[in-house]
Amino acid sequence: MPDLAFDIADLVKIPTLAQVSCALDIRATPILGARVTLKLIAPCHPNVVVTIKHGGLQFKERLDANGVIELKILVSVVRFRPRAQFKTTITMT
Repeated sequence: MPDLAFDIADLVKIPTLAQVSCALDIRATPILGARVTLKLIAPCHPNVVVTIKHGGLQFKERLDANGVIELKILVSVVRFRPRAQFKTTITMT
């Protein structure tokens, strides 16, 4: 009589899901006209509101369904500061 013992794992292939990194990524790339392209990637925070601060400017924008936003922002020119600074806050609701 044939051996009918088998391992179910040999018959059923369970797909594995790729690990999604929840790391935040923010980049400011200089462009012409004293502006930057500001890109924020927050893959685990889709459709949330983010507050962006730069110099005396503060505004809120909503991330898209992928947790991404890309904006062109006029850079506040401050004497004796070699780099523009941006602060972001994600509002969890």
